[in-house]
Amino acid sequence: MLKLFVVEDHALVREGLMQALQTLAGDGEPVEVRGAASAEAALALLGEDADVDLIRLAVMLPGTGGLALLGALRKRHPDV
Repeated sequence: MLKLFVVEDHALVREGLMQALQTLAGDGEPVEVRGAASAEAALALLGEDADVDLIRLAVMLPGTGGLALLGALRKRHPDV
């Protein structure tokens, strides 16, 4: 199963991307798409299940920015 993760603070953009990524399933393997609105939520979700193939990360996140989150993700989850 392909597992994708969208980190985006704008709800409309996040939900639209998640729906668009769901269409990748087609006739092939199933696709699981999860989303988070903040860096903190993303780290919490990945702490529960870090088995993710690809993360689509917004660079401009409120609070902890996307680039800072990228550094934290590389340290905590180097396989993603």
